[in-house]
Parts: sequence; C-alpha cells; structure tokens
Amino acid sequence: MTARVFKGLVAVLILLAALFVYRDLFGLWFTDVDTFPLISTGRIDSAGAVIDIFTSPVMQGLMPNALYYRPLTSISWGVDASVWGLNPLGYHLTDLAIHIANSLLLFFLLRDMGQRLPADNAPKNPRVTRNDLAALAAAIIFAIHPVAMEVVPAIARRADLLYGLFLLLMLRSLHKALTEQRALDIGLATFFCVLAFASKDTALILPAIAIAFVFCFAEATTIRNRVTQCVRVCWPLVISAALFLGARTLVLGGIGGYADEEAWAHLPFASALSGSIRPILCTIFLSGNLDTCAYIPRNLLIGVAAVIFTSFALVGWRASHVSTPYPPLRFLAFATLSLFAITLLHAVTGTPTQIRTMYVALLFISIAMGWGFVILLQAILALGRLHDSRMTERALHTVAGIILIIATGSVLRGAWSGQYIGEWHTSAEAAKAALTDITEGMESVPPDSVIYLVNVPFRVSDGWNHPHPMRERPMLLEHSVQGFVDLTYPGKRLEVFALSYIRIPGEDPAAVASTISFQPEPARLDIQTGPEGTPARLIWWTGYARQSPWRDNSYRRIRSERRMLIDLNPDVAVKDQAVFFVYTGDRVVRRGTTPWIVKHLPSGS
Repeated sequence: MTARVFKGLVAVLILLAALFVYRDLFGLWFTDVDTFPLISTGRIDSAGAVIDIFTSPVMQGLMPNALYYRPLTSISWGVDASVWGLNPLGYHLTDLAIHIANSLLLFFLLRDMGQRLPADNAPKNPRVTRNDLAALAAAIIFAIHPVAMEVVPAIARRADLLYGLFLLLMLRSLHKALTEQRALDIGLATFFCVLAFASKDTALILPAIAIAFVFCFAEATTIRNRVTQCVRVCWPLVISAALFLGARTLVLGGIGGYADEEAWAHLPFASALSGSIRPILCTIFLSGNLDTCAYIPRNLLIGVAAVIFTSFALVGWRASHVSTPYPPLRFLAFATLSLFAITLLHAVTGTPTQIRTMYVALLFISIAMGWGFVILLQAILALGRLHDSRMTERALHTVAGIILIIATGSVLRGAWSGQYIGEWHTSAEAAKAALTDITEGMESVPPDSVIYLVNVPFRVSDGWNHPHPMRERPMLLEHSVQGFVDLTYPGKRLEVFALSYIRIPGEDPAAVASTISFQPEPARLDIQTGPEGTPARLIWWTGYARQSPWRDNSYRRIRSERRMLIDLNPDVAVKDQAVFFVYTGDRVVRRGTTPWIVKHLPSGS
C-alpha cells in the first residue's frame, strides 16, 4: 500500500471512528451550564456587537465570579446563532467538525514530522512505515478518547476545541519553519498562536510549547545550537503573548480568573500541582471509567505511575540504542515537556487541572501513546536479537507492553460504551423541560420585570443509592436562565435572580414537589421540597449570583434540609414587576405578579 492510499484510508477511518463514538450527539439538546449566556453575549447583530465582544470579558458580567477573555470563541457562537438560531444541532455539528479536524491534523502533523526527521531517507512515494502506523494510533486514540466526551458534547466548552485547532496549526507551521527555513511560516505560527490566545486564556502557554517543539525537533547537534534555533523561531510568539496579555489585562481590568471568594480556585502551588497530576494519570490509565479514578488515593496512583513511567523510560532508552528509521524518543520528550508546561501553568495560577480541561493535554498524551507502541515494538524486536539480554530487560518490556495494552483497552472500552453521553442527555432534557416551562410562563410577563427562581433544577442524578453517583453535571444556574431569557425575549429586558436551587433525580423529577409560601410576619419566604429534594441557597453564592437586593438577608434550613426559610428585609424595593417561578416537581409554574415582593406577595402564593 502506498502512502497516498494510506492517507486516504486514514482520513476515512478517523471520520468513521469519530462518528461512531459521537453517534448520539446529534440528538442532544443544549448542554452545559454556561451555554446560553455564552450564546447570548456572542450574538452578532451589528458591527458594534463585534466591538463589544473584543472589548468585554466573556459572558460580559453575567457570571461575575470569573473574568476571562475569549473573543474568537464568542464570535464562533455568534456565527452559529446567526445560522442556526436556537437549534442545538448546528452547534453540535460545529463542535464535532472541529474535533474531527483536530484528529486529522494530528495524524498528518505526526506523519510529516516523522518522515522529515534527519535520520529518515524515505523515497518520495514511500510505503507505509511504522511511523505512519504510530501517527494513526495517536490520531485514533485522540479521536475516540473518553476525555473528549467531556468537551465535544458541551457547547460551552468550544474554547478547548478551538485552542487545540490553532495549537496544531501552529505546530504545523513551526515544523515547516524548521524544515524549509521560511520566515513566512514563522509568521503563520505566530498568527495561529494569537488566534489560540483569543480562543482560550490558558493558550498563553503556547510559546513554551513552541520552544519545547523547536528544541526537540530542530536539526542541531548541540544543546547550544538547539537553544539558538528556539530563540530564532520562537521570539515572535513570546512577544505576541506578552502583547496579548497586556491587551487582556486592559479589557479585564486586571489579571482575571476566578474571584477571590472562590477558594477552590486559588490553591497553593504545591496543592495545585499535585491536584493536576491525578487527571493526567486518569486520562492515561483509567479512561474507561474516569469517575472511578477520583476515588483512588493520590499517593497510590502516583506510586503506580512512577513504576510505569520508569519502565517505559528504560524501554525507551534501550530502543534509542538500536537502528531505527527515525528517533521516536523526540516525540516522547516533546509530549512530556508540553504536559509539564500545562501542569506548571495550572500550578502557578492555583487552578488544578480537571478532566474537563484535559482536551489539549490529551493531544500530547495521544502522541506519547502512539509513539509508545513503536518504541515498545522496536525494543522488543531488538532485544530478541541480543544473545546477552538479561531477564530484567525482558521483564521491563513485558510490563511496559501490558500497561500500554491496558491503557489502550481502557480507551476503547470508554469509546465503545459512549461513556457519559447518557449523562449529557439526562441533564440536557431536564434543563429543556424546565426552560420550556419558564418560556411559556414568561410570555405574559410585563417588560422590565424581575424573575425570581425558586428551587431551579441545578443538578441531576441517576439515583440516590448508587455508591458513586454520576458527576451530577450542572444544568441551570441563575446566569444560565438569564442567558436563555435574553435569547428568547430580547426586547423585554427581564432580570433573573435565583433564590434557591435543587438537586433532582433523573428518573423521577416529579418526586421533588417544591412549594413556596410567604409569611407577612416577619416577612419570610418558606421554600420546601418533597422527600427526594434538597434545597440549597443560591442567592448568597457570591460566585454565581449577581448582586441582589436580598443578598444580606438571613436564611436557615430545617427538617433535614428539605425546607429553607429566607428572612427578608421589608423595606427592600425591586423593579416595577416581580414574578416567582417555582419548580414544582416536573414543572416550573408561575406564582403571580406584584410590584412589591415583600409587602404585597399574597399569603400562600
């Protein structure tokens, strides 16, 4: 089989693999808690809207606990909104298309890099080599890996997809700059780097990844020459990162990130660093069931990983001493340095890596696994030709091979089962039902009204008795509903405030059966649920709720947290109209309109 035919077959194979894994994606409604605010603030209905996107933080204040700057991603949602409106199919098609494009780019990048390394003297139309097979393995692993299922179905996480796209295009341009010595390719790499910056904030680590790439793949025989190549090729990327960081700081009024009250997002360096190790190890070794990994003690996981990585390092060292068509250890070194740079960024910023933020890191993990097959195979074949090989070496090769097979099998298991697609479907349908009811109730709500949400569905579970329940994906928050209302009734200028949220069982939402009543003396709201529900405060969550006139009032829970009392300030006034929407089981119902919430809310309404 010639390389040209092989490339065509690979493209078809990657496409079919991705379509199989994401075959249920097209039936999903809108997913993820931030989707509607992002679409709403990304709308492009005038030239001024584009300027606003480039001069405002993402979601433009609808989520005040976080300040991020992602104008290009916002514009992508605006384009989708212009084409598809509120049809979720179009948004899912866009996300899947980007993921497939990333998988194909990864294959062609690795294949071209392997062919053009100095040790390779392949003919113009070569036969299929182990280099091609390793690139195919990496691309397939990336295309079907369960970690991507955390990103591709979530419309709000498109920033990671675009970040990965421009990262790969940057690396492709850098590769051409190294092999063809053209300044144009350095300019293209810088351009793609800036597009990545405008897609997601953490892309500011790309200059470090670019330096690692040039250092590992430059045609140089000494460390000094490699460093010189890094400076020559990467200085425009470093300058562009500094300039973009300055512009971002001006737009956000500071460094940005999560607000100070989000204690979980500002960990000490050591804690954030150690917290970032687990998701990387889970992605490599336990991708078939990522939830299980969360319950494995970190020290045990790190210990096992240390043994595994040591065996692979020794196998790789052995492979480097035999004749190979290219030096595959360069790819492993580049993948390792890139993962280290990403982990270090999270540690410095105090935000530990999470599974849902592992999409770009998955690129480098896939590279390592793809070339791991080649290294292991070559080491084992070389070992068989040695008469003085020792049992220790044979044992190392066996351990490394078993671990690699287990890791790959875990990926295939998660991909075959469509891991987590059921969770996405359940949470999306529950959100759709709640928002549909709210929309119907808002048709008669006067403009400039304030909408108060009581026990809005926030999390959904597949059952309460499961020892390790689902990750309970957030469905709706105050800013989720606000974004949906802005999209549905843009001319009414409605404001949404959430008083409480509730976790609901996915198999029987009606079991919640929430109610609300008002006690004139002493100006108190009584919020209750059925035996399956647990109300919790939301209005006092400074991280998610916008400033509300009721923020400083007191609350308390009684009856095993199935009832919550909110004591209100009788002198607090709101806008001309106020409406309550109460989640009453499997429906959201409206509870009357009043100009004064406290003084005129009818008893028992």
